[in-house]
Amino acid sequence: MKLNTIRKMVAAGALALGLVGVADTQAMATTYSSAFDGRYLYLTGSPVEGGGSACSSRQIYLAAGDYVWGMVTDQGDDTATIAGDGIYRSFDMNSPGVRSIYLAAGTYSWNDCITQHNGYYSMTSTLDAGYGPATLYASNIYLASGGYTVGSLLEH
Repeated sequence: MKLNTIRKMVAAGALALGLVGVADTQAMATTYSSAFDGRYLYLTGSPVEGGGSACSSRQIYLAAGDYVWGMVTDQGDDTATIAGDGIYRSFDMNSPGVRSIYLAAGTYSWNDCITQHNGYYSMTSTLDAGYGPATLYASNIYLASGGYTVGSLLEH
């Protein structure tokens, strides 16, 4: 065989091996670039103090790294869309319901609650890996009556 033909075969073999390695790595990955905790609720436009709270929770494994963590109050049932991999949100980093956070690798308890007050709602989200929770809080959330997807979203 000619030297050029051998070089092309070696290069093709290395490329194929590299692609198989990438495919295997991606198949084994269990983390996503975004994750959602929350649910779809009907909310009144006239909440009252003592009217109750609605909460959701889940366990999630997170890779170490920098995240943007933000509250979600989307009108409509977007839970399937929001919960999918690769969702990108352009969060307003000046909003009290958004923060940047570094998270160590580990399994976290992730809890989200929306609570009624006199004429407005507040939302609280916590992430806890067993050594003290990180908290995200937003208040004075005014919503018209209707169905909403509420919770929080992590972008990695």
